[in-house]
Amino acid sequence: MTELTNNQAWEGEAPAEPFVAPTRLSRSFALPSSGWLRLFALVALLLVNANHAHAQEPADLEITALDLGFSGIHKFGCWTQAAVTLRGGDDAFTGVVEITARDPEGVPTVVISPLDRAVAIVPGQETTARLFVRPGQDGAAIQVRVFDDRGRVRAKRNFYPGPEAGGDVILGGLPATNRVVASFGSTRGIGDLLRGESTENEQLATRAVKVVDAADLPLEWFGYESIDTLVLNSSQPELYRPL
Repeated sequence: MTELTNNQAWEGEAPAEPFVAPTRLSRSFALPSSGWLRLFALVALLLVNANHAHAQEPADLEITALDLGFSGIHKFGCWTQAAVTLRGGDDAFTGVVEITARDPEGVPTVVISPLDRAVAIVPGQETTARLFVRPGQDGAAIQVRVFDDRGRVRAKRNFYPGPEAGGDVILGGLPATNRVVASFGSTRGIGDLLRGESTENEQLATRAVKVVDAADLPLEWFGYESIDTLVLNSSQPELYRPL
């Protein structure tokens, strides 16, 4: 075998480079370990279940409206009827309605619907609970809450007095010095009652209100404390059947 020195050129094909076996595989792409795979799968499963549960959440009970007095007409410092309209969710249950309002001294007072006449909540249907409250301060919020028979709060909403009713806004009260004339079934003769009344002084103004449905007439005498004159039509007794 002939050896070549550094100064001698190789005549013929260049020798092939020797093959060197790699000692380990390249790690330019690393597969996740089994622990990471399990974690990813768990997170994905939780997200899917959360979305499914959100889509399947039962509809909640809604407090849709609060109507005070006669078509919203009431006086500060006087007892008046409060009609709370509820729309049932997916749950059927019985409970009570609570209303909190500030009296003329600014003290929060709480009234609750009669415990012996529980309010029945029917899924998807509206029901009305009638209580009596004595709101006493202009601008003070009135809070309505609904409790089930286990004492849990199922719905809560605040209403605020304003010049026009809608949404969370209810008609504000009138000064106790106003005169309110209410009629049901007929407005005949109302003009005579109002003739000569002054409306220039807001503190001494006279207001007329018409009750459309007999169900809106309070069943307790003190519910009429805001009314100075009540005119009832006796020629149509069928109008009083809802009572």
